[in-house]
Amino acid sequence: MIDYESVPPTASPWTAVIAAAAALLGVLVGQLLQSRRENRTWERQSEEQRRRDRELWEREDRHRFIELRREKYADLLSEAIGPHTMLLIAETNLLGTLSDPESEEKTSELKESIEAARRAISEFHANVLPVRLVAPNAVMQPIHEFMTLLESNLDDIARGAQPNVTVSDSDIPDRIQAAMRTDLLGGG
Repeated sequence: MIDYESVPPTASPWTAVIAAAAALLGVLVGQLLQSRRENRTWERQSEEQRRRDRELWEREDRHRFIELRREKYADLLSEAIGPHTMLLIAETNLLGTLSDPESEEKTSELKESIEAARRAISEFHANVLPVRLVAPNAVMQPIHEFMTLLESNLDDIARGAQPNVTVSDSDIPDRIQAAMRTDLLGGG
């Protein structure tokens, strides 16, 4: 026979409700903690991805900027040939005029070549403006010296005198190219 006095009394209905509520609360707290952990992991990963994207964009921007400078430098160097050539023609015409000052044909050729050189120098000045936006001072300094030399040579020829230092005799074009090369290779 069973001794009913030795069997503990059965739990009240409240005990079952409290146990169920505690279990549910435990599941909710566990889910909340798991969710917070996942959110922190996701935030760390997305911040890392944003950082990698920023670095990639910065590298691409630097590459595009170097390419833009290379294009502007190449355009400017090719444009420098025009005023130099026009000044050589004007200087040659000046020598012809000095050898025969009475020749109207030679005087007319000199005036035309001076005007052509003036236009070429003006076009060169216009092509310097976009370079000025992207080039450092180390590149712009010899370019300004070159423009000053061109204008000085033109002024000398227009006055009927041979230039003291011509573009051909100057090291300025070489210094421009060296400064551009240094800039493009990362030294400027």
